[in-house]
Amino acid sequence: MSSPREGSITIALKTNTSQSKLLEALALWQELGLLSETSIDIIFKTKASHPALLEGLDAWLRLGLLQETFVKRLCREHLTCALPEPSVIPKVSALPVSKPARQLVSPLASNDFAPETPKAKKPNSIAQMWQSLQAEFSVRWLLFLGMFMVVVSSGVLAASQWDNFPAAGQYGVLLAYTLSFWGISAWTTKQGNLPLTAQTLRVVTLLLIPVNFWAMDGFGLWRHPLNWLVVAVATVALSAIVLSSILLGRRYGNGFLRLRQQQSFPLPIINYLGLSYLNWAWGIPGFPIGAVYLGIGSIIATLYIESRKQNSAFIFDVAGFPILVYGIGILLFRAIFVIGVDIEQLGLAIGMCGWFLYWLSQKPQAPSLPVSPSPRLPMIWFGGSLLVLGWLVCVAAEIPWQAMIVSGLGVWLFVNRLLKFWRRSDLAAILAIGLQMVWLAWRLIPPSIQTWLLETATTLTHSQETPYVLLSLVLFPYLVLIVGLADWLYQRKKHDLAEFAEVIALGIGVNLTTLCFSNPLLLTINGINSAITLGIVTQRRSRLGIKHHLRLRVYLTHSSAIATVISAINYLFPNLHFGGFSAILLALMVAEWSLSLKIPATSDYVKIWRESAWHLGLTLAGLSYVLLCVNYSAYDVNPDSYLRAWG
Repeated sequence: MSSPREGSITIALKTNTSQSKLLEALALWQELGLLSETSIDIIFKTKASHPALLEGLDAWLRLGLLQETFVKRLCREHLTCALPEPSVIPKVSALPVSKPARQLVSPLASNDFAPETPKAKKPNSIAQMWQSLQAEFSVRWLLFLGMFMVVVSSGVLAASQWDNFPAAGQYGVLLAYTLSFWGISAWTTKQGNLPLTAQTLRVVTLLLIPVNFWAMDGFGLWRHPLNWLVVAVATVALSAIVLSSILLGRRYGNGFLRLRQQQSFPLPIINYLGLSYLNWAWGIPGFPIGAVYLGIGSIIATLYIESRKQNSAFIFDVAGFPILVYGIGILLFRAIFVIGVDIEQLGLAIGMCGWFLYWLSQKPQAPSLPVSPSPRLPMIWFGGSLLVLGWLVCVAAEIPWQAMIVSGLGVWLFVNRLLKFWRRSDLAAILAIGLQMVWLAWRLIPPSIQTWLLETATTLTHSQETPYVLLSLVLFPYLVLIVGLADWLYQRKKHDLAEFAEVIALGIGVNLTTLCFSNPLLLTINGINSAITLGIVTQRRSRLGIKHHLRLRVYLTHSSAIATVISAINYLFPNLHFGGFSAILLALMVAEWSLSLKIPATSDYVKIWRESAWHLGLTLAGLSYVLLCVNYSAYDVNPDSYLRAWG
């Protein structure tokens, strides 16, 4: 069966189906590895008279899909028209002067024209703004004056009789502020001419909702049955305020909540009310941490549902996002700075937020929607920064299980990027995170078991003075994992990334071998593992038809096997002198040359093995000669030691 021709093909695709199916087909080809970043050429046809053409070209120009010179040339060729040619007045030949004709039409008098009506002056926009600003400031000044008087009187009362008030009375002051703000905001909303003041008061009232629940729990209103009535009334009133903001937001608008007309049951507002409820019962041991994690989980679920409803790929376009951030911010502030929760216990929560932000930024946007003006890149960096911050917060914990989970989220993030962009930087990040996960896995083992494992391993390998050489065995499975990843990349036809992974694996392998040079037993074990791994890799690459660097792989495998044999002899016979080693090298030389002559050259792969056997035989012969020379030079210095060197 003949192999297909090497080269690229061009497919002209014409379809009358929807755009979503076309994007789905392109995504499928990208997953199969049939597309790269530079292998798609798309030709669009549209009418030059379309009214939205300039807007579309500007959007593509900002996204980097078009160059400015191309847009200028396109507009010059298709969106311009020729200027009208100047009309040439023909010269009139001189006519003989005749007598003036009798005037048939009487000249127009000045009073024949209608008097010019004065144009109505447009209202001055600056004057309108100044009048609105005066109205706003007048109301704001009255509100400020009233709030100032209340605060001053409350301060005087607090200085003299605050201790005489019960807990319910102390909380009643905050509740009175909240209800007053809400009442004034409702009144200004109905006026219609003070929208900014009304919105400001509504927002301030909503911001006080979680503070009220915090105060109820902080004043300990749960301890006395008489205060339960205050808690019940306040809860109903505050819940009604939050729920009524839905109606006001739809009718009059609310830039903070960002509600939309089609939202019949805005989930973010309900979630915000739930976040406020989570400020209760913080006296129960362990509940503050649970409240923070429950709040973050509810926010992630809410934003996920809302993003699917709105088909938005950007979290800042989701309705209710700012108020949810404020609600969880209150929980975090109280947990860290008031209750004194160890911040190491919140690293997973921070990492989950960063992971979700990144995931939401990668969610594809519906093709029917316009391009969102919100930038993806800042959101990606913000999510990644939160993920790193979460790892830094919890990595120093005694049992870093949260750091382990955050690292897993980081691996998922870069795997997602690798499958989309196939970049070396993403692959290197995956391998680096995986290496530190090995370290975290060791720290997850209880200290008593760690001590027992170290004592047993150092005793068996005689490495009590150099326990670090055990890393040559501990990290070798991770090396095998990298080799397996490279094999998977070869199967996906990503040869550049596969070779990059092999280079990293080779570097780690060399470092592990160097690390155990002082321990003959571990050096031998490491050599056996390396030789077997290299042999399997070389055979796999040969079967896949990958001839690039095949000779290098064969020589590395062959050399590693011979070095392992020499290391094993050195471990079994530690007192063997140069003469004995020279004889062993000569025996290995004979074996290599025999294999080079007897193995039939049935393929290019076998031919390379024969060449490597011949060349390594020459190398062994040279090393044997060097050892003989060293052994002979010892005879001139001490003949007795020379005889002992030969046994």
